[in-house]
Amino acid sequence: MHFSRKNQDKLLEQAKPLTGSAGWATDAVAFGAFRENETEPAALAVFQAFNGAQAELHFALTSTGRMTREIIGAICTLAFHPRALNLDRLWTNIADDNIPAQAAAMKVGFKFEYRKRGGFADGKDAIVFSMARTGTHQAAAKHHDNEVVT
Repeated sequence: MHFSRKNQDKLLEQAKPLTGSAGWATDAVAFGAFRENETEPAALAVFQAFNGAQAELHFALTSTGRMTREIIGAICTLAFHPRALNLDRLWTNIADDNIPAQAAAMKVGFKFEYRKRGGFADGKDAIVFSMARTGTHQAAAKHHDNEVVT
């Protein structure tokens, strides 16, 4: 799997309905996660609301299947990797009824922060999670050095 941020407008437009977003901040940066020999992304990650070394993360699968901890872990590596976004903290909202995504996020190190009533455009509640850069993420970043980020 490799990440690409080429064709920002297309990636951001694809991510909007999949993440339940009503729109993106002007600083939004999207990445597609592409499987080998595929031209459409398997997953999308949008980072926005950058505040120093912190950002908001929105992510979704583009095809059927589940958001696995491997996909979320790879997105987090991208966020914390010094050659990518080099963030210190990530924030994400996950729909309160999306228990598998919440569990996967917690397995890769996200921590529960609070419930946000009506946090999504459709009125659903969001569960807010955060993750800080740790030694584990620095080690993971070194492990993924051979992944391609374009």
